[in-house]
Amino acid sequence: MAGERLGRLRSTMAQLGVDWVLTADPINITYATGVRNMNVFSLMGPSRLLLVGHDESVVWEFAGSEHLSRSCALVDDVRTAPGLTPLSGPGYKEEITAFAADIASLTGARNGKSSSLAVERIDHEITDGLRSAGCSLRSATEVFVE
Repeated sequence: MAGERLGRLRSTMAQLGVDWVLTADPINITYATGVRNMNVFSLMGPSRLLLVGHDESVVWEFAGSEHLSRSCALVDDVRTAPGLTPLSGPGYKEEITAFAADIASLTGARNGKSSSLAVERIDHEITDGLRSAGCSLRSATEVFVE
């Protein structure tokens, strides 16, 4: 069932001209991958993230929980989630910069490739970092509600 949902998500992305979706919404992460983890805690801020492209998906999983996504056939790459909020400690702004550079690299924005990155439930400090890294952003809400 999760494979069908991921297929529908990618189809909607194509229809809307969206190359990549980045979400921290725990419900939409489960929708696209079938992987559930710390859904209530994840509502406090981006502690787990999912990047979906037309041919690839990457999950940044809460530290110590990476094994949950590694066993999912719909997830191509599992990484440890960075601390992107002040709750993570004083180095969170550096984490945002590194995360934004990682996203820019994955989406091709770092190489000057023009690609559309739709985001949802991402704090403004992170969207600022993504834009500074060269990403062109739009809202992902329409992708998930279509």
